[in-house]
Amino acid sequence: MSLPERALGAHGLPDAPTKNQTRTETTLRTAVRARLRSARRAVQGDARTTAEQAIARAICAHPWFTEANRVLAYRAFDGEVCVDAVVQRALDAGKQVLFARALPNAPLSFVVPWSWRTTRAGCPVPEGPSAEFSPHDLMLVPGVGFMPDGHRIGLGGGHYDRTLARRPVRSVGIAFACQLVTELPLNAWDMRVGSVVTEQGWPADPACNRSSVD
Repeated sequence: MSLPERALGAHGLPDAPTKNQTRTETTLRTAVRARLRSARRAVQGDARTTAEQAIARAICAHPWFTEANRVLAYRAFDGEVCVDAVVQRALDAGKQVLFARALPNAPLSFVVPWSWRTTRAGCPVPEGPSAEFSPHDLMLVPGVGFMPDGHRIGLGGGHYDRTLARRPVRSVGIAFACQLVTELPLNAWDMRVGSVVTEQGWPADPACNRSSVD
């Protein structure tokens, strides 16, 4: 769900939120993030391995993967789905694999990793030269929660939102089924991904498999 619409002001634009509205919206998003982060971390052991293998098979069998020259990947953090199997399949197929590197208040940079470092929070960060990608490459997008139509919320940094808003590319959200929900507390700047894949596969509804570049 989107957050409740605010009354229109004199110029037909939403009035600025009150402090109470902002506090309520922030509290709601924080609670939803905490619940979904806990749910994905709870997928462990054989169940996690089986789910990640199913997700990798679904991605690698899809035309978006086979047609891509580059796969834009990530290193899993905080219970995110590990996509190492997809990365290996891409390398075996002769594709270039780039990894996401977050920059403060900016879109993501995608780099060829020469080495890795870890932040104090435990987030892996690739070190290496940045590289360009094309609209028909494939971006694997982690998230905290997803809706079947591609809406998502992440950890709150806005890095993928800024990237998707500025760079057209085939993008697929990567999640466990427990992270796929019918409603999320969305903001106007929360960008949709082209589709979402879980261990249950791709959405059956063709309307949920969309690409802004096709």
